[in-house]
Amino acid sequence: MSATVQHHHESSIERLSAWIAQWRRDRAERQELEAMGCDEVRRMLSDCGVSLDDIGHVTNPKVAELLPEMLAALGVPDDAHLLATRRDLERSCAMCGEWKQCESALTTGVAVDTWRDFCRNAPALEGLSATTSASSNQKARS
Repeated sequence: MSATVQHHHESSIERLSAWIAQWRRDRAERQELEAMGCDEVRRMLSDCGVSLDDIGHVTNPKVAELLPEMLAALGVPDDAHLLATRRDLERSCAMCGEWKQCESALTTGVAVDTWRDFCRNAPALEGLSATTSASSNQKARS
């Protein structure tokens, strides 16, 4: 077997293994939710500011990947001191129907130029981006 074929074979096996591992994690999470009563699930969703109707958006695995990518693209640090803001951003991201446009902009490298056109977190991200820029400029002058 050539090195290229061997590498492709290993890569395919690694992707399949990762997919199976993720499927198992997702299945375990679903089973955990199913084991709770409906009242407990509704209470948890309410605590997060999410309705039962919105659960499909919240459980989209792509959404969890996009916010950190967007923060990085905009140069906003993913710091622990931003935790409260981060939760608000995550909730807003989870409810957004524009995740495909966001993913495409990040993948093609145009997010920095176009995110304001589709991102429902634009006002908050602009504030974070401005704060980060001001902090960076202040450190550079010191």
